[in-house]
Amino acid sequence: MARHSFKTHIQALNDIKQGASSGLLERDDTRYVQGTTMAGSSSSTFLSALPPPPQPLFIQQPSTTPMPVPVPAPAPLSIKDDPPVSKKTQVRMSLNFNLTVPLNVDRRTTRCCDCFGYELTCIACFIASHSNLPTHWAEVWDSEQGFFVRHDIATLQDNIASVNLGHCGRPCPSQHAANLKFTIIDINGIHQTKIRFCSCEGFPIRTEQLMRAKLFPATMTQPTTAFTFPVLKQFHLLHLEGKLSAYDFIGALRRLSDSAFPQRIADPSPQFRLIMRIWRFLTATKHQGQAHGIDLLLPHRRQGNLIVYCPSCLELYVNMEPGTATEYSFKRHLIQTQHTADGNHHSNKYAKNTDPDDVSLYEGRAYFPNDVEYREYIKNLPKNAPEKAPCDHHNVHTKQNRKKIKNMDITGVVNIQCSHVFIKSTADLQLGEKHGNVDYALDHAILNTKPRFVSELYLAFVRICDHVFSYDNTCSLCVNAVSRFNKHFPGEAEFVENIRWLIPLLHVQNHKDNCTYLYSSAYVRGAGHFHGETTEMPWVELNQLAPQTRQMNNGHRQDTIIDHHSHWNWMKTSNMASTLFREIILSKNLFLEKHTIFKKLSAIYAENVPEWNKLDRHSRIVRNKEVQCVYRQYSKKVPSRSRIYQALLAEVETETSTDLTPTIPSFLNEAILISEEQRKVKSRVKALKKTLSQDLSSVALSNEVEKRCERLRAQIQNWCDCQKDLTPQIGDFVARQAIQRKTANAPEEEVLYVPSDFTEAECIKYDLVKLGEHERHFLEGTAFDYISKVKTITKTLFATHADKKAQAYSQQTHTRSISEIEDIEERQTMAILDYTVTRTAMISLGMSQHDPSFPPLSRDDTYRKPTHLKRAIGDSRRNDAEAEMERWREEWEIKQADFLHCIRSFNKMSSVWEEMARNSVEAGKPLFKEMERHTRTLFNDAGYGHLIENLLDNNKGKILADYIVLECSDPRYIIPELMVRVSMIFPQC
Repeated sequence: MARHSFKTHIQALNDIKQGASSGLLERDDTRYVQGTTMAGSSSSTFLSALPPPPQPLFIQQPSTTPMPVPVPAPAPLSIKDDPPVSKKTQVRMSLNFNLTVPLNVDRRTTRCCDCFGYELTCIACFIASHSNLPTHWAEVWDSEQGFFVRHDIATLQDNIASVNLGHCGRPCPSQHAANLKFTIIDINGIHQTKIRFCSCEGFPIRTEQLMRAKLFPATMTQPTTAFTFPVLKQFHLLHLEGKLSAYDFIGALRRLSDSAFPQRIADPSPQFRLIMRIWRFLTATKHQGQAHGIDLLLPHRRQGNLIVYCPSCLELYVNMEPGTATEYSFKRHLIQTQHTADGNHHSNKYAKNTDPDDVSLYEGRAYFPNDVEYREYIKNLPKNAPEKAPCDHHNVHTKQNRKKIKNMDITGVVNIQCSHVFIKSTADLQLGEKHGNVDYALDHAILNTKPRFVSELYLAFVRICDHVFSYDNTCSLCVNAVSRFNKHFPGEAEFVENIRWLIPLLHVQNHKDNCTYLYSSAYVRGAGHFHGETTEMPWVELNQLAPQTRQMNNGHRQDTIIDHHSHWNWMKTSNMASTLFREIILSKNLFLEKHTIFKKLSAIYAENVPEWNKLDRHSRIVRNKEVQCVYRQYSKKVPSRSRIYQALLAEVETETSTDLTPTIPSFLNEAILISEEQRKVKSRVKALKKTLSQDLSSVALSNEVEKRCERLRAQIQNWCDCQKDLTPQIGDFVARQAIQRKTANAPEEEVLYVPSDFTEAECIKYDLVKLGEHERHFLEGTAFDYISKVKTITKTLFATHADKKAQAYSQQTHTRSISEIEDIEERQTMAILDYTVTRTAMISLGMSQHDPSFPPLSRDDTYRKPTHLKRAIGDSRRNDAEAEMERWREEWEIKQADFLHCIRSFNKMSSVWEEMARNSVEAGKPLFKEMERHTRTLFNDAGYGHLIENLLDNNKGKILADYIVLECSDPRYIIPELMVRVSMIFPQC
């Protein structure tokens, strides 16, 4: 910008006044642009005038009144002018704007893009209208450069400050006050501006003045940088919701300040990271009521705690039902605490040089325990202590991939959560999920709701309530849990003694079968549908945060994770009513669905129901290291034909008999093979006849049948030679068949005359009883082989059907799939026929037709779900269906209790905050009262208005269990004479 002398400024000011006498100012010299137009082979040159700069306005003053310099903000005339030349904007932070002020007096050259609908004004008007908007950018028209130039307000005039503290936006009149250079970071950018502190007598210190103006100073002594509260709130929310890093956020602010040259803008990242840690902590202190003395009103909670509690979890002195009784032992799940645990190995931290003074501001008062105490506890644990592992799943936790966690001193975290997915506590891991880590996290979660002074009421709460705990390594964790707590956490050992241990329903499928029947909630009475897999849900959010936290110092890392835990819990709190409404509707509908299935199964097996009802659903007996219970389908190893053949060979070798005895096993085994081959030849002959009837080409099939018949004929002839020596007494039957020559050209129809081809009386007559016993053993093994074959073929058949549905889109693939399915169905039919023939032969040898090991078999008996689909409880077995129905009944009842707990909790917190508001300057908003109203409305809409009226509004001396027992007697929910009530027993691990 060209320099001008003071006389030039005065001359320009006089020119402005002269131009203003007519109300208008002459425009500057018109500027032109030269262009060339091409049309075919000819061209023409033209000159075009550029748009003029904006027409300045001036309010004509009376001639008797001298015009001050600078002129006070004039009221603009309604004179319309042409639009500005350009809307381009350039940032000029270090502009020596004082030299241009005389040229811009009384000219509409300044605009504000941060204000809505702000029109061009003069500089004086802009300053006056932004006395309380100090961080808005001033964009001033530069006629020489032809675009708007961005300025901070403090650069518009000499000796002014954009921020004036202590006097409602006006400068402090004290002679000691001065305009100081200052950096202010707001949501629209980073401002190098000036600030004027109040210096009047009795003025507060600078940091207090800044905080009152909602400016957070970067330091407590002589601050020169401050962050506005809105920018801190904005980043806080963006960080919680979008996991935006501080580096990226500051980078965006620098670009908002100057998108062309952001490197010229100051980088306040170090100060910003420090201030955000303090901001988070102060926000938590305020939100959790610690700034208002909430511990005096909730003394049972951990003093000074900064966590967000679950409103639906059972909590003493907050939401427990008055007069909770224990006479309904089978409804104990109505007073139940449900906790889960799970580890995450993404939320780790690199081992690197860190600041030892960088510790968590929460100091163990939130989800993480005190870091110093926790490290001391881990240090004192025995190194490489053997942890009893009855299940191989334990290896997943102890044998982590060391390459994955190389150069890390914290390899992950373990969370304790409730079934409503509220995080209760978190502990750091060091190479795998050790029992000591989980124990400490569980102890910390218990302490968060344990009174500082334990009362008899709390001990009664621990003993009466049902406590269930789900963890994917429970089978190993629970073995010595009580002894470990007695050693390290004796105050919480009694709580652990009363825990019933579970394994999440998906994780338990990777355990041994014993774990399923010991720890699966599907078979644990009173557990409801507590599947335990909800503990995985917070990892989705935390894994997005992990790339940032693994680079931080541990104190900063813990503060960041704590902040996200509280945000997660609060989001769950705000949605709790809607979540419970959805879950209570779902659980009731599923109970009615499972109830219908169970009722039908009970009708099918009505004759067995009385005996089944006598069985103890809770009994778990371990025999030969295998758990036995009513829900387990017992399996045993069955002999195959080859094994029986080898056993019979070994048996005859030890017997003193004739020389022909050793040939009996091979003789019978060969007879079974010949019989099987005869059925195959019959099947091929049938297919050949079908082909010939349809006039189709059958050369290949005919050749196959001919070759099979030749082989079969030779095989039968060799076998008959052995038969002459072993069973000469049946020679007449064989000779008669040969003389009739009915099977001369059809060897597949030839009768072998083994003992199963005779009646019981004939076997006795021809001395075939001993041989018949051997044959029956062979047939049993053969029948088991055929059953296994049918199972394999059936699995293949259903897998092929599923593959056809998913893959066979074209005509070619569809036809090929149909052919494959037909071939597999034919094989299945043959396998069923083999089994049926074998079963018939065993019946002829004396087996009962009702032998449970070999029932009749047809294609209808082979129906099954596709192989790739998991079996659901209650698909086929009546006892499983009963367990599934009962779990959903319990879940439905648990959700009713959760709704009441939630309403009582919101009511309690509403009264607590109202009490604290009496000692506060501001009354605040009735947040919890509105949450209580909304929860009541949804509970009533779900159909439980009678519980609100009788248990919340008008206490009639009854408890929830009374109404649930009454509801269970409804004919819609019972199966008369098919169910018996089994008293509930709660096991110990």
